[in-house]
Amino acid sequence: MTSNDPEKSYLSSNSDLINIKDFHKSTTTLNQQSTIDKSTYRSDQVLEADGIWAVFYNNRPINLKTMNVLVNYPGPKYKKVSHSNQGHAINLAKKLNAQFKTDKFTVVLLNHGTTVWPSP
Repeated sequence: MTSNDPEKSYLSSNSDLINIKDFHKSTTTLNQQSTIDKSTYRSDQVLEADGIWAVFYNNRPINLKTMNVLVNYPGPKYKKVSHSNQGHAINLAKKLNAQFKTDKFTVVLLNHGTTVWPSP
């Protein structure tokens, strides 16, 4: 589904797509099939993205680990450093640059790559 107007898609009870204008940019629905969770009325849709934006440090991909230095519980957590939304990645890179007093955190657009699963 593509349109000139920003819109959001919802499934009605008869499984037809209903377009509701929203402030988000237009997207293309790649998979029209959807299942609805009857208890929460939530539905997942597969939407097209321009790529994945990843935060790099010194032109290299990174992982970001956070932990409590006083206790070893619940253990380290790994934060998300790649996003399908450019703004989230840029905000993270800005935050890391300020936190570590550097300008070496950058955002890289990943839109081509090698398929690793399932094996070709």
